Amino acid sequence: MRPTTLVFTLIVVVSFCYIQGCTPVADPRQGGLFGYSPELYEKRVNERKQRLTQLEEENSAQEAQKSEMSAKLARQSNEASILKEKNASLEKSLSRLRDSLKKQKGKNAAVQKKKQELDQRLLKLERKSQQLNTSSMTLEQKQQRLKQLEKEKHKLQKEAELLSTMY
Repeated sequence: MRPTTLVFTLIVVVSFCYIQGCTPVADPRQGGLFGYSPELYEKRVNERKQRLTQLEEENSAQEAQKSEMSAKLARQSNEASILKEKNASLEKSLSRLRDSLKKQKGKNAAVQKKKQELDQRLLKLERKSQQLNTSSMTLEQKQQRLKQLEKEKHKLQKEAELLSTMY
């Protein structure tokens, strides 16, 4: 054999062995000229498309959840401001009631004693109203507590009106 034929044969054999050792890959950047597989590449593209679709769906779901949470936060903020306004109104009403009680002067000891009792109850009611602003209760609990305080105020107001007719 001639040396050029021998070198050529050797190159062909080495190349054949090298080609046989290469496994096909989906990424044409890694597979080279002979290791690239179009079927694996298509499979890889389809997997990436599915993942993209999945991520887009997750993103849409998170955006919807964000919108719901924003709307809920706005509602709760509105309810909280309404509750604060009602509480401020209650405090003003209690202040007017206190002024009314201060103006009343009893003719006898029984009326004076009842006035002092009403003053004490009014003071407790004012403290409860102030505590409502700084309380860590939930919004619903605060609303219920405010309703209770308003009922107590109305009862106290009726008693104060009754007391004013006694003198």
